[in-house]
Amino acid sequence: MDVAVELPTRTEAAPDTRVWTVFGQNTLPKLFRHVVEERGDKVAMREKKLGIWRSISWREYGENAERVGLGLVALGLGPKDVVSIIAENCPEWAYTDMGALSVGGVTNGIYSTDSPSRSSTSSTTAVRAISLPRTRSSSTRSSRYGAAVPI
Repeated sequence: MDVAVELPTRTEAAPDTRVWTVFGQNTLPKLFRHVVEERGDKVAMREKKLGIWRSISWREYGENAERVGLGLVALGLGPKDVVSIIAENCPEWAYTDMGALSVGGVTNGIYSTDSPSRSSTSSTTAVRAISLPRTRSSSTRSSRYGAAVPI
């Protein structure tokens, strides 16, 4: 049996005024801060280094994200400036993402396997771009189009 669902459409006369929240928070940085406070020393993620898994708590995640965000501001990041992140899947990527968002920046993830021309196209649309490479190859690639800050 087919069921038709009619969804209301937005018009300028009747804009959608609903405010979406999760745990009472209406932005991702506010939600992140809430979760960091609620979960504290519980495990947020794990990273394998030299064959050994290391746990990273929500508190540590929040502290590192805060450090990165404040560091980006010290480097000149302003509201709505873009931070291009070139890195493998790692905790530093998450710290940079949440840190930049928490200080009003916009993040632009670039795959570490992208070609230099594709990487530079992704970042040149930004008013200001700061890349945070983790490896030497991504550092070389990133220095072609923005300030490279190794993590």
